Amino acid sequence: MSEQHTSFNKSRALLLFFLCNAIGIIIFFVSITIGGKNTVVLDHICAWFRSVFGSVIPWITVLLMLYCLADTFFIRKIWKKNATELLMSVAKLAGLGIVIMGLTGLGAETFPSLFDKRIIPFVMDNLIGTMFTALLVAIFFMPFLVDYGLLEFCGVLLRPVMRPLFRTPGTSAVIAVTAFVGSFTIGVLATEQMYREGKFTARESVIITTGFSTTSIAMMMVLAQMMGLMEHWSFYFWTTLLITFGITAVTARIWPISRKPESFFPGVTPRPEQPVSGDVLRHAWEAGLTRAGTQATPPVCVLRSLKLGFRMLVTMMSTVPAFATLGLYLGFNTSVFQYLGYIFAPFLLPFGLSPSDMEVAMTASAMGSVDMMVGPIYAASAGDLGIVTRYLMALVPVSMVAYLSGYVPCIKSTEIPVTFSEIFLIWFERVVLSLLAGGAIAWLFLA
Repeated sequence: MSEQHTSFNKSRALLLFFLCNAIGIIIFFVSITIGGKNTVVLDHICAWFRSVFGSVIPWITVLLMLYCLADTFFIRKIWKKNATELLMSVAKLAGLGIVIMGLTGLGAETFPSLFDKRIIPFVMDNLIGTMFTALLVAIFFMPFLVDYGLLEFCGVLLRPVMRPLFRTPGTSAVIAVTAFVGSFTIGVLATEQMYREGKFTARESVIITTGFSTTSIAMMMVLAQMMGLMEHWSFYFWTTLLITFGITAVTARIWPISRKPESFFPGVTPRPEQPVSGDVLRHAWEAGLTRAGTQATPPVCVLRSLKLGFRMLVTMMSTVPAFATLGLYLGFNTSVFQYLGYIFAPFLLPFGLSPSDMEVAMTASAMGSVDMMVGPIYAASAGDLGIVTRYLMALVPVSMVAYLSGYVPCIKSTEIPVTFSEIFLIWFERVVLSLLAGGAIAWLFLA
């Protein structure tokens, strides 16, 4: 983010700054009652979209999957790039097969366990429509929240606290919030660029990518809807943000991140950020107004957001069904995740969960290592759960940051110096801290 003065029409900048950011805040954070349901405006829009287009969404998903496979195997041919891309390509093929099986009933007699109502039928009836709608609607409205200076304004204000709290430069605040409301891929790619340019050190890059580059508001909407938390949306959103970033302040100070070197990208000239001097509020206002004044019109930004978000939408819709089905099958038909989940039992005991809730929470927490959606899907399909358990199941996929299906391939395709074993350890640390912090907050304010 540049703080240099740029020529622009101040009246236009003021109008765009206040109007577009107001629309974004209203869409994402203001609750209203429609048809007896009190929830944020975005959720009402999603509900209307599903009511109108719900029957065709699975078929649209098939088309998106076919496009994704064509891109993977014939256009960009990324399937042979490395072992990770090969794994993701297999997941895309399997995902298409699963969706076709769900639509046609093909294979029901051959693979009856997959057609358990908690597995393929659940993925088809509860995951695909919710995920597609939330992603598409959030991508459409995202520019009103991120493109007209609000993030830049907040980012400059946060600079004085970023270094003391998180041991990262002030500019990482913008990356953090943008990733949080946009996509974890934005955070990872932006961080790698800053690392390559000599603006971030190796340790700073790892802190940002493993602590801030989490899932988007769109996916948070999916999680909140699945866990029945939309009536508590504002509480869920802001406490999840607080917990996610609070955990980052902790993991930045413990092993393995604390042992990362404060070295810059090999061969690059270091260009560390200089602190803001003078009136911070004035600098923040100038940064926000400059962003709004030099930004394109809302229709242009919306089209750009849809274009940039299309690949994320296609990739998520193509890979999540396979990982979700695999995770649910293992969760309901084997004891793999149940046994792994016992490691989280000590961190759930203080919150008085019922035995059934405890079993679901432990298992779902372990399942999060595969994909951020698998644990919540398992929990949602397990029946009635208490509010504390539902909150934790919607919190952990966001605050844990890392998971095998999407995050690991993304970060391992960059030059950011973090190994697979380090990612797994950071994931474990973040899940433990999430359960402790989230359980305490939910028990105090929701139970």
